[in-house]
Amino acid sequence: MFKKALAFILAVMMIVSLLPMAAFADTTPVATVSGVGYATLADAFANVPDNGTVTISENTKETAFSITGIDKLAGKTVTIKGAGMDSTFLDWGTGSIGVGSGAVLYFEDLALVIDHKGASMPYTQAMDGIASESYKNVAIYGAISVMRTASFDGCVFKGSTT
Repeated sequence: MFKKALAFILAVMMIVSLLPMAAFADTTPVATVSGVGYATLADAFANVPDNGTVTISENTKETAFSITGIDKLAGKTVTIKGAGMDSTFLDWGTGSIGVGSGAVLYFEDLALVIDHKGASMPYTQAMDGIASESYKNVAIYGAISVMRTASFDGCVFKGSTT
């Protein structure tokens, strides 16, 4: 009886040790919308309703986020909320797609990196069609140009504004 129990325990341990590590991979979504997790910002932006919120997970560092579906926000009022200006980084990178006309965007609790070097469509041009923008508790790295209604509350500027 003891040998059978030991054999069973060893067999179970062998099976567990042979499971692929992918089975234990981190499945934390990059963002959530209305309680539904999404693996990419593109999917989150595509599924956020008007007056909805895209909540970006802690420790997210998204580069070139302009090409990940932000054009799907045209005509919507959307809050893009991070986990803190030291935990969530959106880097405009070499973005090439604009937000789309009529969008009202609220950026909250994140860091926005605006680097025009190499960008085929600078941040200013990509944001040109939006109706208004608001930044609350946002660290802004780089130059930001505001040519429409904008508000800033609790922001830290690491570049210049025009």
